[in-house]
Amino acid sequence: QEDRIEGGKNFCNKLWNASRFRQMSGDMADNSSCAAIMARLEPARFDADDHAILDRLLGTTREVDRCFAEFEFSAAVQAIYGFFWNDFCDWYVEVSKAKLLEPATKANCLAIQDLVLRQTLLLLHPFTPFITEELWHLLGYGADGTFIEEVTLEGAAQLEAGLPALDRAAVAAVEKLKAFVSQARAL
Repeated sequence: QEDRIEGGKNFCNKLWNASRFRQMSGDMADNSSCAAIMARLEPARFDADDHAILDRLLGTTREVDRCFAEFEFSAAVQAIYGFFWNDFCDWYVEVSKAKLLEPATKANCLAIQDLVLRQTLLLLHPFTPFITEELWHLLGYGADGTFIEEVTLEGAAQLEAGLPALDRAAVAAVEKLKAFVSQARAL
């Protein structure tokens, strides 16, 4: 039981630190809605990692939608945890550090981070309402005074409709690279 509490504390700390990293990476743009963030995306500037994180965001949202429909709340939390910790923080945030130094890729990278963080906060809100509400406002999602519970969660179909087509070959290449890195670390 104490291990689960410790794990939850570590996850909330990771969520807070990733949000602080985003705040320190550049000015907050229009985060007032999912559509506003998606309008900032520049698909022509997407690299393989951008395609991969958006694909994982869609996949995680689909899985959480399914879990909520079937009342599998523990599985929903595990899906969010795995995505946010492994895919976003351990991979995308790390590769973002180089993108944020380049003026040509910075704005797009920040928009992707804003989209992922927004969706993650909405997915997590039923489980960690106090931290998600605080981060919602700190990241500018509630700039107009809107509270997170007043916002409807975009399902996978709604997200997919607003995103450009994702390059499946790029997604597969990143997944292979991540698997290789994971195996090398385990070795």
